[in-house]
Amino acid sequence: MLILMMSIVSLLILKKNKYSWVMLINYMIFIMLMISMKMNNYELYKYKSSFWTMIDSISFLLILLSVWVLIVMILVSFKIFTMNNWKTMFMTTLITMLMLVILCFTMNNLIMFYIFFEGSLVPIMFMIMKWGYQPERLQASVYLMVYTIICSLPMLVVMLIFLINNKIFTMNLWMMVYYKMDKLWLLLVMGFLVKLPTYPIHLWLPKAHVEAPISGSIILAAILLKLGGYGVFRLSFLMPSASLNFIPLVFSVSLIGGLTTSLICFRQVDMKSMIAYSSISHMSLLLCSMICMSNLGLLGSMMMMIGHAFSSSAMFFLASINYDLYNSRNLILLKSSMTYFPAMNLFWFLFIMMNMAAPPFMNLLSEIFILSSLMMMDYCSLFILFLIMFITVCYSLNLYSFINHGQNNFFFYSNLMLFQKEYLVLVLLLIPPFMMVFNIYFFSF
Repeated sequence: MLILMMSIVSLLILKKNKYSWVMLINYMIFIMLMISMKMNNYELYKYKSSFWTMIDSISFLLILLSVWVLIVMILVSFKIFTMNNWKTMFMTTLITMLMLVILCFTMNNLIMFYIFFEGSLVPIMFMIMKWGYQPERLQASVYLMVYTIICSLPMLVVMLIFLINNKIFTMNLWMMVYYKMDKLWLLLVMGFLVKLPTYPIHLWLPKAHVEAPISGSIILAAILLKLGGYGVFRLSFLMPSASLNFIPLVFSVSLIGGLTTSLICFRQVDMKSMIAYSSISHMSLLLCSMICMSNLGLLGSMMMMIGHAFSSSAMFFLASINYDLYNSRNLILLKSSMTYFPAMNLFWFLFIMMNMAAPPFMNLLSEIFILSSLMMMDYCSLFILFLIMFITVCYSLNLYSFINHGQNNFFFYSNLMLFQKEYLVLVLLLIPPFMMVFNIYFFSF
């Protein structure tokens, strides 16, 4: 109800005032601070559920992330509001997406969870089709919908079979009958793996990132990928026996996929495509630790989900700034940005360090926890994990050196400059992962 009232007020204001998005941002920050004050009483960490809804620390943390990311998306979409490029429709799409995501994170009923889980694709697909950059955005939208729908239909069939045979509609009661559905676990988890995404059903993600606007890329990196991780997280708890049976298969495919996508990053000349393949590599590590069913693995995977949301979103935003300056995303043409924008060079350095899990960011803690959990499971996998991390450092440094060093070219628009808005967005994406290092209880579950 609060989100619905906020959306109505914001749409009415946006029709009257050109710069009223600032008021909306302040209003949403106030709401988030009030929720955080409530969270400090440790009341929301207790598991609460009913027939329709459930909430715990994981759901609440992802809801806070979604609200924070919506604030960032409004800021980075400054051109849409100033140029009046269907700004009311754009704001309606953002609010609709936020409502669907919050309902998905808090829904306990199986059928309603599936509806909101798949319904969150519609605003993202519409955003790519309406505000994308190139004519290929229609093909990217079709890729997004076809991959997700084909892989999620088996999940719907398994859910319906489960409901007909057991007459249980809520997630928190699945564990009572999980032993009857061990063989159907892989079909059930496919709908979550395609949104994570994992190898080899990841081909829709680079295409969607390249064709999407900057707000669409932030949605894909920070929210849609976390929906898949949230589903795997819940399923691991609800059907632990089935998860243990399929661990060797999923573990092997994830490791090979993480190594393959890390190597693919070396061959990418498109900056957004490289960041997208880097996200797939990180999600492979996340999936490996999540299916291990250990406390360290689940803690590390949740920390990586939150840290990746901020680092990947910031890198996509920096890539968008470079695209505005050079009118190209080709790494061969992007040179010597450090000469003209030393402050932007600092943010590139910080977020690339965050992406390759360097201190003092929580990505380092997440990879330490992931390594610890996988070490308890299989020592032979450590070589591949160390290789993935080494390759991540290599292509991250390669990206940084290509953009900020080298001889200047003639493609640079010297009349453009960065405003306070850009630096505000980067600070909003930098502070949370840095502060969460000192509050590890934030991820307790």
